[in-house]
Order: sequence, then C-alpha cells, then structure tokens
Amino acid sequence: MDAIKQLTAEITARALVKAFPENTGSLPSSAEIKVNYPDEQYGHYAVSAPLELARMLRKNPLTIAAETAEAIRADAVYGEIFESAEAVKPGYINFRVSGKYFQSVLREIQARTFFTHIPEENADQKILLEFVSANPTGPLHIGHGRWAVIGSVLAHVLRRRGFNTECEFYVNDAGNQIEKLIESVNAIRKELPVPEDGYHGNYLHALKNTDDEPVDYFLKDHKETLLHMQTGFDRFFRESALHSSGAVKKMLGILINSGAAYTKDGAVWLNSTKYGDDKDRVLVKSDGSYTYFAVDIAYHHDKISRGYNLLVNVFGADHHGYVHRLNAAVALLSQGRTRLKLIIGQLVSLFRNGEPVKMSKRTGEMITLKEVTDEIGSDALRYFLAARSANSPLDFDLELAKKQSMDNPVYYIQYAYARICSVRNKASELFPSKAAENFPLDENEFLYETIRSPSADSLCAKMLRYPEELDDICRTMEIHHLPAFLYIFAGVFHKMYNETKFVHEQSYTITVHYLMFLDCVQHILSDGLALLGIHAPEKM
Repeated sequence: MDAIKQLTAEITARALVKAFPENTGSLPSSAEIKVNYPDEQYGHYAVSAPLELARMLRKNPLTIAAETAEAIRADAVYGEIFESAEAVKPGYINFRVSGKYFQSVLREIQARTFFTHIPEENADQKILLEFVSANPTGPLHIGHGRWAVIGSVLAHVLRRRGFNTECEFYVNDAGNQIEKLIESVNAIRKELPVPEDGYHGNYLHALKNTDDEPVDYFLKDHKETLLHMQTGFDRFFRESALHSSGAVKKMLGILINSGAAYTKDGAVWLNSTKYGDDKDRVLVKSDGSYTYFAVDIAYHHDKISRGYNLLVNVFGADHHGYVHRLNAAVALLSQGRTRLKLIIGQLVSLFRNGEPVKMSKRTGEMITLKEVTDEIGSDALRYFLAARSANSPLDFDLELAKKQSMDNPVYYIQYAYARICSVRNKASELFPSKAAENFPLDENEFLYETIRSPSADSLCAKMLRYPEELDDICRTMEIHHLPAFLYIFAGVFHKMYNETKFVHEQSYTITVHYLMFLDCVQHILSDGLALLGIHAPEKM
C-alpha cells in the first residue's frame, strides 16, 4: 500500500493534465505537488496546487480547483481510496478517505503488514549517526541526555523505515583536556592541590582510592548512564586510535597533495572557503601541533572510508560554528560522494514547579543525567527530551514529568495503551470461551461500517498517516513530530473511549469488531512508544 500523500499527489497531477491539456508542459509533476493535512472537519488530505497555478493558468484558483476536482473524481483510482474530493475557497482541494479504504488499512495493521511497505531504495542507504560524544572528564548532564534521545530515536525511526543505520559515540580520549584530567586525579590521589587549570569537581574523588584509569572510569559511567535511559551504541570510537594509526597524518597528506590544504605563516590551512566556509581553517599550528579540527576531520575521513552515504552528527549548541567548516571538510575528502547532516541541539534548562534548578541537592554541584533519570524515570525523561524541536531551547519541569495524571503527556499516551488492555480484559470476562481462542474473527468478516463513527474515522486517518510521519522524520531528521503525533492520536482515542461502549454483553460480533479495531490502535501506540524508547504498560 503506497503512502496516501503520494497517491493524492499522483491523482492530482493526472487530473490537472486532464483538466488543462493545453498547459501539460507547464503543469507540476506529482513530486512537485504539496499535500497537507487539513483540519479533519474539512477532510483528511488537501492540495493547494490551484492557488499556485492561478497566475500561469490565468484563472480564478477556485475555478481551477473545481475543474481539477471533477477530473479527480473521474480518475479510476479515486473510488478505491476516497469518498470525496471537493474544491473549497480560496482554491484548495480537500480529500476524504473512504470507509472502504480504512477497512483495508485496518486489515493490514491487524495482519502486521502495514509497515512492510518500505521504499526499496532505503536499504541502499548506509547511515552513521554520531551523538552524545561527551568528553570522558566527568559525568553526563541533561544536555547530553537530549543528544542521546535525539540520536537514538532517529536511529529507531530510520531502521523502522529500512535504512541501514549505525550509532557511534566518539570518545575524546586524547589531547590537553585528558592530560589535565589525569593530572587532577593524580593530585587528588596524592592529597595535593588540584592544578588551577585542572578539574575541581567533587566527582573526581570517587577515583581517589582506585587504580582506575580516569578515562576508562568515566567512559564506563557514561555507558551505564546511557543504558539506564535506553540508549545504546554499535560502536565507541576512540580519538587515540586516530593518532596511534597515523590517520591524522595520512589525512593531512591527502589534503595537501590534492591542493585542498596549504602552508602559510608556518601553519597548515584547509582551503575551506572554496566549499562555503567563511574563512580558511588552521589544521596544524605553527608549533607543529594538530588543532582539534584537524583530528575531527581525520575522524570524518575514517567515517567516509567505511562507505557511509550519509553522516549525521548531533551536536550541542556550542558547535554552531562548526557547520560550514565540517561540511567543507567532508565535501573535500569524499569528493562530494558523502553527505553530512548536522543537528545542532539547543540548551536544556531544568525547573521544579516553575523555579530554575541549577544544583544537585545531594552534591551541591551540577545535576547529573543519572540523577534526573533516577528521579523521574527513563520514560518521562525520553518523552520530554524528544518533544521539542532540537532547534529550540528546552525548559524541562521535573515535577510535571513525574505527575501520574492526564496533565503529563507521557502518562496520557501510556494510559491510552493501558485503557485498551482494560477493554480487552473486560471482554475476556464476558466471553471467556472466545477469549481462550483469542477472539476469533476472520479478517474477511471484519466490516468497518459495523463500528464506524467520526472518532473511529479520525483514528483511522491518523493510523494511515503514521508511516508518512515516520518518512517525514527520516527526511527532515526532526524527531519531535513523533511524540506530537502520539499525543494527538492518544487524545482522539480518549475521546472515543469516553463516548463509546466497546464491550456489548448481548453482541459478541460488535464486541469483537471493536477489539480488532482497538488492537490496531494499540499497535500504533506500542510501535510509536517503542521508537521513542518508552514502555507501553498494560496497567496504570
């Protein structure tokens, strides 16, 4: 089953050619036609092409819409999907999906084949996601948690839609910061003052009476904290490996020999302005030491050599200036064959009942990611960190995240799942023999019209949209659309729950129809929650 957005664009493109044959060469292709989701009182899908074509066709957009809608209704595919296609002011065409098509969608979801319709070309894409990549010099904080959620949810969605996706954590275990860390820990172990430019956090005292290497100690802590919040990686890549293998020197040789880098004032520079950067960047300082950027380029050269088509990096706000220079480096080293996508996440501010929280009550220092996870739980943490665009700063209220009420969006969505479990349990009590057989109903016996209502139609329309939402996330890399979708979807279910009697004591047929329908609703909820890394509880 193709995405309805795509089919809507295709049927509109054909109708435009039929309605305005004299302008065939100037009319938009299906790929150029925008399909939107209108308010459902107007329809399930909408196109605005008539508005955009008014000047070229020299007609009133509403007239264009009316003539195109008439051609749409005459299309052979129309009756298989839609029950209406109407022109509305000022020049839109609104489509409403038919109950017949909703029935076919429900049957596919029931058979668990609805998500198997994945574009074949997705499997040819090899994607590497790099995220978190915190320096192993101390515990993770809430900002790292945001990058962890963005990266892991994006990986789940990309994999769900068939992309060959791997996750990687880059470990900065070399350089000046690591030397300062080791000096600081050694001073603490010898009960000497920590160097002024060293690390002074009390968290270092945990290493005082151990033989642990500081980097290994904090990397182990990072891994445990991330797993505690349902975030795993395929690989932890150490910066030190780039130095020991000679990868940095090799990368510099490639750039110099190709003319992409040059020597000036005793330093080596990348000719990054040629690729859109605002200035050329130093790779090797005049004292012969590598800049951090040079090592980072070597790391990305290693990524390119592993054959990825797309590199996605989730960075913190302090990396904003990195966008142009890293894009230039990847373009140079891959000769344009590898694409780079940088997601720059903004800061997270913690609040408690509207008041800023800056310090841990336990330590008097920064609040660690582990402390936040322990206080509110992984589910709430992941939802709230995913719910806002990475481009926007996030105000995170700890007390709201802990609420066990409908005011808490995580609870609101999970409760929808749990409510469906309770409906099924009630049906099992009334029809125990049928429950023992798992409520048999052949898919060919299921008739959507038996239970059809405006709320059911609304839920069906959103189920139909679910794969389209996932595809949009793969295209835009903006994961906040998934929790927003689930929240709205759960809201429509709660409305239907409050106005519908699902279990009918005198009618097994009606009851089992509702159970099949609710199984589909629950499947979308559980799948979406799984992609967010959130549990779907059966009782709340």
